[in-house]
Amino acid sequence: MADRLLALFLGTVSLVSTTAVWAADVGQAATGAGGVYFSGDFVYAYRSTSGSSNVLIVPTAGPGSVLTEGQFGPGAAPGADVRLGWMGDTYGIEGRFFGGFNWKDDVGLGAVGNVRIGSFSNFGATNLDTSISSKLNTAEINARAVLMPDLVAFGGIRYMDLDDALQGDISFPAFTATYLWQAHTTGWGPQIGLQGKFKLADTANYEWAYLKGDARVGYLFTSAQNDFSLRPSTGGLFEDHGEDKSGTMVAELGVAIGHDFTSNFGIEAGYRALFLPKVATATGLLANATAQSDNITADEPTNRMLVQAFTIGAHLKF
Repeated sequence: MADRLLALFLGTVSLVSTTAVWAADVGQAATGAGGVYFSGDFVYAYRSTSGSSNVLIVPTAGPGSVLTEGQFGPGAAPGADVRLGWMGDTYGIEGRFFGGFNWKDDVGLGAVGNVRIGSFSNFGATNLDTSISSKLNTAEINARAVLMPDLVAFGGIRYMDLDDALQGDISFPAFTATYLWQAHTTGWGPQIGLQGKFKLADTANYEWAYLKGDARVGYLFTSAQNDFSLRPSTGGLFEDHGEDKSGTMVAELGVAIGHDFTSNFGIEAGYRALFLPKVATATGLLANATAQSDNITADEPTNRMLVQAFTIGAHLKF
């Protein structure tokens, strides 16, 4: 997956470079000329991870599984891609927020009987309901430089906050209990990228649409706070905690088609993908606990995460 994304990134760089030269030949104005600008996109995003085959809950005796990660299927979640910046003739600066996503899904397993959840054996369970929740927010600030008409290079700092949780509510004839695994990862680091725009115009140089693309790649220094708790209704609390400081690459690609109604206002729609090759997830914590008969290990395994989104929005220049 990482190799394919890198090839796609390099292909996008080549595409925007070629189209920018074509744009220069028809006399387009430089991207961002006009001072302060703002863009706001509504984003509808899907999330997937590499751990779909992870076994999460197993019978206390015998082979098989009661719950796997692949049984969860969180649908699309709404979010936003908001940018505010200033661009001069050759240099500028831009702040961006991409996120607001909260993916959720529930799986009801009914009367599971005797099951092992992590390192805990449960006998005679009359009901088990499980749920996942995953929240993602990112922010960045970039310095921008015009390389040629409608081709901009940028570089800066990116921040990420990923809060991933899995909860299991289990019932017995005499009491209930709640299991909770949570992986909360924050990270920041440098990134670089390119943005290109190509105008589709008639012979009179009237733009009837434009194609736009951007690609960025960076590295995030991450800190993952991993937590487990088991709270029975009869009282008492079992807890385990761990922190892992590591890092991950981050790659993002976006393409869009739009139309400028005036020199200061336009709308566009597109597709965007964000790839994180190494992040901790709550389902990964439970899968490792079930496999190792331990709740939180010193070095928890990580999953790959891919966020794919459809976008629609508008941009303004002031």
